[in-house]
Amino acid sequence: MNILCYDYGGSSHHTIVELVKSGHTVYKSWTSRNQKNYEISLGIKHVDKTDSDMIGAYRPSNDELIKLTEDLILKYDIDVLKVDNPSHSSFLHEHFYKKVKYIGVSKEIYLLESNKLHSKSIAESVGINVPKILKHGKYFDDDYGTNVTFPCVEKPSNELLPATVFNNEYEFKAGIGVFPRDMNVDYFIEEFIDNALDIQVSYVMSAGEYFITDIFTTIGLCKNKGVFQNPWILGTEFHSLESRADLLVREEAHKYLKEIAKLGGHWEGSLGGAYRDDHQYYFFENNVRPDILASSNNFMTGDEYLKGIFEDISLFENAWANKNMQKISVSNENRREPYPIHLHDKYNVTYPANLNLHDDGNYYAWILGDIRPVIDLQTPGVRAVGTLICDHNIPSGFIKELEETTWHIGTNEFVF
Repeated sequence: MNILCYDYGGSSHHTIVELVKSGHTVYKSWTSRNQKNYEISLGIKHVDKTDSDMIGAYRPSNDELIKLTEDLILKYDIDVLKVDNPSHSSFLHEHFYKKVKYIGVSKEIYLLESNKLHSKSIAESVGINVPKILKHGKYFDDDYGTNVTFPCVEKPSNELLPATVFNNEYEFKAGIGVFPRDMNVDYFIEEFIDNALDIQVSYVMSAGEYFITDIFTTIGLCKNKGVFQNPWILGTEFHSLESRADLLVREEAHKYLKEIAKLGGHWEGSLGGAYRDDHQYYFFENNVRPDILASSNNFMTGDEYLKGIFEDISLFENAWANKNMQKISVSNENRREPYPIHLHDKYNVTYPANLNLHDDGNYYAWILGDIRPVIDLQTPGVRAVGTLICDHNIPSGFIKELEETTWHIGTNEFVF
C-alpha cells in the first residue's frame, strides 16, 4: 500500500519504520533536511519539496490543505492517510475518510483534546475523579490572577494549548502576558493534586473498540510545565506502576475509554492523570494523538498494525502481551555532540525518532528548546538536544554505555 503520513513531531516514527519494513511505501510531509536524510536512510520517502513546504513552513489554511491532500492522494496513489496532528485531522477527516483508509480523529473526537472542559465532563459523567475548578474566565479579564491559591494548574479551555503549573504567586505574575496568556482566550484554573504520581495511559481505537497499550508514571514532568514550557521528555523518568496502582488506573481508564469509543474512528491517544497516595485516580486530559517527541514501539509489523487498527484490534493485545516496555529520555546541552547510534546496533535497541543525519556522517539529536530550570526572566535558557529511547527489555549494558558518554539519562532533576 501507499501511505501518506502527516507526522506530528516524530510521533509515529516507529510505526512508519515498521510499515516500510513490511513492504509499504510511506510518504511523509514536511521535515528538516537533516531529519529527512535520517528517514531516507530508513527507507521512508517524502513528498516533493514544493508540496512539503506548503504543509510545513507555510502553514496552509484549511481549504489549502484539503486541496493539497487531494492532489497528493492522486499524485502518489495513496491508499492510507495517517494524520497525527489532531487540529489538521479534525477537518481533513470528513473529506477523506470515505476516499481512503483514514487514521486520525474526526471533528467531534478532536474536541476531547481541544475542549478540556468537555473532556473533564465526560470523565465526571462516568464517575471518574477530576480536579476541582478554582477559577474560569478569559485572559484579558480584569480579575485574572486574583483570588488564586497555589500550587495550581492553568489550562486554556477551548484551544490545543498546553497546561501550566504555577507553584507560587511569583511564577504566576511572571506568566502574565506570556504565551498563551497574550491571547484573550478562555482559561480555567484547577487544583493541583498533591502526593500523586503523574500517569499516562496510552490506547488505540478501532471502530468502536479500544485497547490500552501501555500505562506508566513520569517523574519530573511537572518541571517542564512551568511558565517557560520545556519539552515534556527532558529530565523525565518513566516507570511502570506497581500492580495495585496499575489495576486501579486500568479500571478507571476503561470507564472513560468505553464512553469515548462510541465516537468510532481509527486513532491513537493517551490519557493524562494522577494516582494519589490514598489510592485515588484523577483524570486530567485526553490527548487524541500519539505523543509528540515520544514515538512508541508497538511491537508489531506494519501489516499487523494496519490490520489491527482497521480490522482486528486484538492484534495489539497479542503484540503487547508480556512486554516490559521501557522508555529512557536522554539529553545533552552540547548540540554538536554526535549521538551514539552505534550502541543501538550493538545491543539491538530500536532507533529513536528524533535524530538528524548530517553530511559528516554523524547522527545528532533534535534541538528541543531552551531549558529554564527556574523562573528567571534575566537568565537565558540553555539550548538542549535530546530524544527518547523506547523498546522492550533494553539491555543494562546499553544503558551503562550510554551513561558513560556525555549523554544524560533522564532524572527527576534537570542536568543543565
